[in-house]
Amino acid sequence: MRKIIVTVAPVCHVGKEIPAECKNPLTPEEIAEDTINCYKAGACEVHLHTRDLQGNPTFDLDVFRQTIGLIRQETDMIVQGSTGGLSTLTLAERCVSLDVPEVEVASLNMGSVK
Repeated sequence: MRKIIVTVAPVCHVGKEIPAECKNPLTPEEIAEDTINCYKAGACEVHLHTRDLQGNPTFDLDVFRQTIGLIRQETDMIVQGSTGGLSTLTLAERCVSLDVPEVEVASLNMGSVK
C-alpha cells in the first residue's frame, strides 16, 4: 500500500484574485472550520497562514495559536506553519509561527516567489 500526504492550504495567498464562488477564510473559526472539513475528507496536513480581519498577513501568535487550538479540538492534523513568501513582513515576522510548539513542519522559500 502506498501512503500519501494530502496537504490543504485553506487561506489564499495575499494578492491573489479569488473567484466569487470561492471563500477565503480569515478568522480562526473560519480557517479551523474549513481545515476540519478537509480533514474529514481525507487531508492530514494543513499549510497554515493566518490573517487579520482586513485579510493582511499577521504575525500575532495569539491568532495563530487560537487557530491551531480550534483545529486540534477535532483533528490530529500535521500543522505546517507558513513562513510566507511574497509579503511585506520582515524575516523575523515571517518566522514567528516557528515559535509555536504545535507547528511540526515549516515551509522554506529559498528565493523569489514573484
